[in-house]
Order: sequence, then structure tokens, then C-alpha cells
Amino acid sequence: MNITTIPEREAFAFRAGWLAFFLLLLGVPSVRAQQTPQEPMQMPSSEQPSDEHAHHHGEIKPVTPHYPQLGRMQSAATTQPITLDQLQNLARANNPTLRQAEAEIRAAEGRRQQAGLYPNPTIGYTGDEIRGGSVGGGKQGFFVQQTVVTANKLKLSRDVFTQETKLATIEAEEQRMRVDTAVRMAYIRVLAAQEMLDARRDLYNIAQDRAETERRLFNTGQADETEVLDSEVDTQRMRIAARMQENTLREEWRSLCAVIGQPEMPVATVSGDLSKDWPELNEEEAVNAITKNSPAIQIADTAATRARAALLRSRREPIPDVTVRGGMEYNNELLGGTTVRKRLGRHRRSKRANPVLQSQPGRHRRRGRQQRSRRPRKKYA
Repeated sequence: MNITTIPEREAFAFRAGWLAFFLLLLGVPSVRAQQTPQEPMQMPSSEQPSDEHAHHHGEIKPVTPHYPQLGRMQSAATTQPITLDQLQNLARANNPTLRQAEAEIRAAEGRRQQAGLYPNPTIGYTGDEIRGGSVGGGKQGFFVQQTVVTANKLKLSRDVFTQETKLATIEAEEQRMRVDTAVRMAYIRVLAAQEMLDARRDLYNIAQDRAETERRLFNTGQADETEVLDSEVDTQRMRIAARMQENTLREEWRSLCAVIGQPEMPVATVSGDLSKDWPELNEEEAVNAITKNSPAIQIADTAATRARAALLRSRREPIPDVTVRGGMEYNNELLGGTTVRKRLGRHRRSKRANPVLQSQPGRHRRRGRQQRSRRPRKKYA
């Protein structure tokens, strides 16, 4: 028998015993776990998280978003905001072009009245063969002269200037509509400039908050110097934009004051809401309304009627008028006389002979050309 094999067998048996012991320890709980499954742990109802607070940590409250609202400058105004109706009333009372249009109406009515009247009579002194000294003598006297207008020319002239008065009235209404439109456009530009100023100031405040946050992050080492400088540059850019918007608001306000005829009116706040009350436009209805009710169409029709009346009056111009003259003369005895003269028509007549030619039928055309020649205002930005 080999003596060296006995200890090896004992060591092998010793190791096998310990291995079986560890396997027994590890196998018993696993079998028990398979035979008796564990039930899930039940938490108290007070400790179970609710659905509405499951996504929050601790006591942090949810952040409520805040959106900017229109009309904040109106609510913060120290004085009563001005409405569109008030601005239009001021324009109708103070705009110089409306007063000019009213003066043109009065002038046209005066020309119409003057065109229908007879020429003024003439009263004068006459003398002939007047001698001085002791001999004396000569004829002396006075006369009265009146021109009688024939061929119904006075009525025709009155018809021409009646159309002139109607034309001036339509032009005055057109100018009133133009002023109302200009006031409305200037009002909307001022209101938009107010809202834009609020928005620019909000952006400036946001940029300031961002710059302050970047500086705090830089102090804690969570941001570098370039991010701080970038936020400060944005802050200065927003500040300049807000200042430029303030200048734009003042410019629009001065334009509005010029339209209403009060250039020295102090800066005030206008009331209104840009988010609603916008008209719904229909292209076909707008075209039909312009065709039927446009003052330009009425001016063209009235100008054509006036031109026809002026043509009819000019055709009567070659018919001569009759001048009647009568008076008394004295030459050591009383003398009387009457003279009837007829002025013949001339081929070249001046404007002084025909009062219709003295009128200005083309002033509405000149005004239309002036309106069309005006450069359009730059768009609001």
C-alpha cells in the first residue's frame, strides 16, 4: 500500500463535505421561495403619492405661465386716454384744409350770385364846347347808361356757377373723408407704437434678468466669461431698441397732431384694442361701393355737367348785348337825348367779357394731381 494516498483522500473528503454543506445552505431558501411566493408590500394610504403631485419634488409649486396683455399702457396712464372719436372731432374743428374747403364753397356761391345779376348802371357827367371868360357857354349835362344782357346769357352763366358750387361741395366732402381716413391711420399707428413700446420694454427686462443670472452662474463657476458678455450685449441691444421705439412713438404722435390741426398738443395715450373689432372686407362689395359712392366719381360727373353748361353759355356769347343811354344837357336851354347802342360780337373775346371764362373749372383736377403726386408714407415697422 502506498502511504502517500491516505492524506489526499482525507483532504478530498473534507472538501466535499464542506461543499455539500454550503450547497444545502444555499438550496433551502430558494426552494422555500419557490414554494411560498411573497406578497407585495402594502403602503399606508397616507404615504402613497397622489397623481397630481407625483411629478413634483418636495413642496415646489407649479409655475404658472404669464403672457403679456395688450393695453397695459392705457391702464397705467395718469390721464384719461384719448379715443378715436375725440381725435376725429378735433380734426374736423381744427384741420386747415377743411376750413379752406368751406371757404371755397362760400366763394363759389358768391360767384353764382354775381353771375346772375345785371351789370351795374353807369351815371356820369358830360360836357362839350365849354368856354371860359365872359363869353362862357358850352353844353353840360349828365347821363345814365345801362347794358341789357340778351339771349338768356345770365341764366346760362348762373347754371355754370351752380355746378361750380356743387363741385366745391363734393370736394369739401371728399376732403372731410380724406381727413377722417388720415386721422384713423395715424391713430392706429400711434396705438401700435404704444403696444410695441411695451413689448420692447418687456424684452429689455428679460435681457436684464438673463444677464443677472449669467453673472451669478459665473460666480459659482457654472458659466464662462463669454456667456456673461453675450448676455450683457443682448441687454444693451434691447435697451437701444426700447429707446428707438420711444422715438418712434413720439414721431407718430406728432404726425397725428399735425393731421388734427394741433401741432403743439402734448403727448398723451390713445385708447383702443388691436386684437379685435377689425372689419371684414369683401373685395366685390368694396369695388361696388367705390363705384357708386366714391366722391371722385361724383366730381367727374359734376365736372362733365359743368363743361356742358359752359359750352352752351359760350355759344351764346356772339349774340351782342344792348346798351341804353339817356341824359340831360344844358346850353342856355334845356336839351334832352337818348342813345341806344348795340355792341357787336368780336372774334377774339377776352376773359373779362365772359365771366364764365374767369372761373377755374380745373381746380379739382389739379387737386387730384397733387394727391396722386404725394409720395406714399413708409410702412410702419
